[in-house]
Amino acid sequence: MRQVPPFLVFAALLGCGPTETGEVHLIPQPVSVAIDPGFTKPGEPTLVLDPALPLPDEGYSLVVDRRGATIEATTEAGLFYGQQTLAQLPDPWPRVRIEDAPRYAWRGTMLDVARHFFGPDEIKRSIDLAAAHKLNRFHLHLTDDQGWRIEIESWPDLALIGGATEVGGGEGGYLSQAEYLDLLAYAAERHVVLVPEIDMPGHINAALGAYPELNPDGVAADPYTGTNVGFSSLWLDGPSTFGFVTDVLTEVAAMTDGPYLHIGGDEAAATTEEDYAAFLVDLHGLVDGLGKTLVGWEEVGTVDLGGDFIAQTWIDEEGAEGAWAQGAETIASPADRAYLDMMYDLETPIGTFWAGLVDTRTAYEWDPGEGALGLEAPLWTESVQTRADIDLLTWPRLAGHAEIAWSPAGRHWDEYRQRLAVWAPPGGRRRRAVPLPADRLVASAAMANQNGQHFVVTGAGTGIGRAIALRLAEDGAALTLVGRRFERPEDVAGVVAWLVSSDSRGVTGQGIDVNGGAWMS
Repeated sequence: MRQVPPFLVFAALLGCGPTETGEVHLIPQPVSVAIDPGFTKPGEPTLVLDPALPLPDEGYSLVVDRRGATIEATTEAGLFYGQQTLAQLPDPWPRVRIEDAPRYAWRGTMLDVARHFFGPDEIKRSIDLAAAHKLNRFHLHLTDDQGWRIEIESWPDLALIGGATEVGGGEGGYLSQAEYLDLLAYAAERHVVLVPEIDMPGHINAALGAYPELNPDGVAADPYTGTNVGFSSLWLDGPSTFGFVTDVLTEVAAMTDGPYLHIGGDEAAATTEEDYAAFLVDLHGLVDGLGKTLVGWEEVGTVDLGGDFIAQTWIDEEGAEGAWAQGAETIASPADRAYLDMMYDLETPIGTFWAGLVDTRTAYEWDPGEGALGLEAPLWTESVQTRADIDLLTWPRLAGHAEIAWSPAGRHWDEYRQRLAVWAPPGGRRRRAVPLPADRLVASAAMANQNGQHFVVTGAGTGIGRAIALRLAEDGAALTLVGRRFERPEDVAGVVAWLVSSDSRGVTGQGIDVNGGAWMS
């Protein structure tokens, strides 16, 4: 055995604590938690790395007793995940014994930096938050019709021209190779594998606009700043095309330390089925020759690739069934459950609803099944332009997806939402739940403009994704939720709201669970 120095943990990003009955609220829920009497003053944990321990590769044990906290694991990743759990414990630490390991190997999220560009700082913040929730795959959607976001030295105009715009006509941007390498290292330090996606043969207009020779008429395509899909395609018979594909993927593979190259392959409506199949076979051979595993959206499953690939299922059973028939591994990303750009309700100010409205409960109540490699929750950014936009659509739904990916089967919403009520949003402070009598919480049918202290919140669950107002009566005796019409009592049941602005006392990051009556203070 040996001890290793403590790694960075994200205590400031999560906030789960004990109730008055001694329960510990953790997200994701560990495999087993035993609580002993007493509390311990927080300090530096003892970290024990021992390959001989009877724990899975990413598993860990965490014990808090009178002497302090000890985390044991067989791998550095296991130690890291144990520290993320420790970071959720309140001050003082409750004395606990936790045994834990993930259910799925692939626990991921995706950030689309092609539709709207987000630079290294925002990407790192998203990696931090993913790692704090024990996610271990971060998929970067780097190219699309609206923008090319990775420097390719052999084809420099891909970034210089193809990266110069975005949805709505903004200035766009791109990652230099040095920035990309830094992101890879940053993710690896947090036990996150970065998965780059270079989408082809469709979703390729940014490249067609940078190089005329990739177009059959020899004329560069016009920049595209809209949100339609399926209209662009590589000129697959062009004399320069496969050389372009080879150069691009060779450079990306050489930089990428992880084992995966995501080649997209989705929504290639402008490519004939015959050309698509032939291209995918050649592409599979190229990726395999580069020492990587090909990952593609489920459409790649319609082509016989011999099963040595990973299909990311999202909407079409034909592609998914084709992948399963070949023995390929699959990642579950059902659009009507896992797509983070889906609106919570029709009043959500950004996002879309083509796959349906996905509130926090809907996002939690699904399962990838026992045959899946894991799951991934993608955030497409056609309507996402700022950090606040990312947070609005991502949280708290991604916390639920993280639990689905990590925790054992048999989860229940009614139990989970009690833990979610104690969880803190990104940047929020750790909170302890204090019971609030139900008769002190009133749902109002219409927006009120009343005197007293007013707060602006974003919700979670039914009614999330829009501004709601909370009014604390001057005497502090009543709290009124206003700004949403609840037609049925059950509509109120899933609402969790976070206070994200402050009152005169500077109170931030507080929240309520309407149905459970828990008030974070």
